[in-house]
This record gives sequence, structure tokens and C-alpha cells, in this order.
Amino acid sequence: MGHNKFSPRLVGRDPRVQGGLGIPPDSSVTAILGAHTQKFEDILTAVQKHKVHFGTKIDALHINVGHLREEHKKLKERVTSAEGTISVLFPSLESATKHIKDLQKAVLYLRQWLEDQEGKSRRNNIRVVGLPE
Repeated sequence: MGHNKFSPRLVGRDPRVQGGLGIPPDSSVTAILGAHTQKFEDILTAVQKHKVHFGTKIDALHINVGHLREEHKKLKERVTSAEGTISVLFPSLESATKHIKDLQKAVLYLRQWLEDQEGKSRRNNIRVVGLPE
């Protein structure tokens, strides 16, 4: 039998293999397939359990993300409203601040004027006793 580069050939022979042809006996093939089938079924069961578990967790995360989006939307609306209120009130605050400064100046002027008037009043109320008029 001639071998060319395309013909299959066996590399190394295992004495446990039937007839040295690389084919295991039927009982060992069944045993190997049974063991591997059981392992694959166990792995598949574990994967399915994890799939359900992760699915539940992902659903919970979707719900939480939805709640966070709602909260974010509400907070964004509140911030927008607050900014609007501030932009409306700020000019009136500046006006009120100027008015308060003007009133403080007026109070200072009136205090000084009152002190001056009290001084003049005291000078007019002087009675000289013992001098004939």
C-alpha cells in the first residue's frame, strides 16, 4: 500500500486501541460518550441555571436604570426651574441691594441732622438765671 501526501496515516499506536488501528473498543466508546454526554448535560444545566439567574439580575438592573432615569429627569426639571427662578429674581435682588444702600445713606444723613437739631434745641432752651432781662 503506497502512501502519498494525501492519504491518511496513523501517528503512533496505542496498545489499548483495538487492533492497533486507532479505533477504541465499542464498550469504551460508549462509556466515553456516556461520560461526556453526562458532563455536557451537567454543564448545560448549570448554564441554564445561570442564564435564569443572570436574566433575573438583568431585569432588576433594567428596572433600576429606569427608576434612575426617571429621577434624573425629575432632578433635571427641578434644576431648570430653579435656574429660571434665579434668573428672574437676580435683577430684583440687585435692585433691592442698591435700594438698601440708598436707605442706609439716608438713615445716616437723618441721624446726623437729628443730632444737629437736638444741639440747636438745647442752645435755644438755655435760661440765664440772675440776669435782668
